[in-house]
Amino acid sequence: MNRIGILCALLVSIVPVGGFAQSGGPFKLRGSTIHSGAGISSGGSFSLSDSLAGPTSGFSSGGDFELSGGYLGPVDFSPPESAASATNLTRAAGILDGTFTANDGAGIGVATVELFVRTPLNPWTSAGIVTGGTFDYQPTDGSGAYFFATRATDHFGNTPPAPEENGTGDVMILYNETENAPFTHGVVESGSYIFPMTDDISIVIIFDAGTTGGPITVSRTVGGSVPGGFDPGKLIGESLIITGNFSGGEATVAWNFDPDNALGIDGNLDMVFQFDGTTFVNQYPVSGTNPLTIGPITSFSDWYAGDASSDVDEWKLLND
Repeated sequence: MNRIGILCALLVSIVPVGGFAQSGGPFKLRGSTIHSGAGISSGGSFSLSDSLAGPTSGFSSGGDFELSGGYLGPVDFSPPESAASATNLTRAAGILDGTFTANDGAGIGVATVELFVRTPLNPWTSAGIVTGGTFDYQPTDGSGAYFFATRATDHFGNTPPAPEENGTGDVMILYNETENAPFTHGVVESGSYIFPMTDDISIVIIFDAGTTGGPITVSRTVGGSVPGGFDPGKLIGESLIITGNFSGGEATVAWNFDPDNALGIDGNLDMVFQFDGTTFVNQYPVSGTNPLTIGPITSFSDWYAGDASSDVDEWKLLND
């Protein structure tokens, strides 16, 4: 049997994938293999069109056979992997940004990476194609949690599904659209909750086991008034307002403050005072380190910090 006969015998034994027609003597195979950009291969009385091929082209030949317009390469059925991340997980009044990676492993390579975002008001939505390993996003749906995920597609068109409807994606960034403005967690239970005030300052409230409640809202005031009867010189230049209810457990507040607001106070930073409006509620010794750790507590209201010599008993006498 001559070379053409041997080649035809081998080719007709191939199981076609989505083929249209095969014939022999002379032999032609058209549209019988997975195609991704190949051209026509021919030699003598042999012709192969729409071959299994990758996205690049080239030319090879030998004897009575030649291949042009593509190459015979491996099949890639697996989607690439990708993930988004962020260094700044809390932001205030700015653009949310992060990085992403994408890898197709042993596959043919990543073609595109698409960014998805879930906002406080809207489900997962495509934010478009991202490049260069970084992304940025301008929030438009107010304060709250913004979730980000990526989806990569390879050159064969393999791609994983979009993020699950209520999934958390790859990374979450807490965003406060105005610095120090009220930020709310609608429901709380045991665990830590972060309330972003500025890009650099967040208030953290930790609820112990068995706690349920909410919504809980935190805002921060820089400067402003102090409780009547207190010496402003003995208090740091910021205060907190925390509102909301919880039950079944206790809470601890980690008050991250701006060190510049504690410069030059008259005395030591060793006490936090709790007020409900103008009514004194309680006081809590603190170590003076940043953050100030307050608690355990069972209720929220207004909070001031300063020197213990801002004597509550003296204040009460002045305001009786």
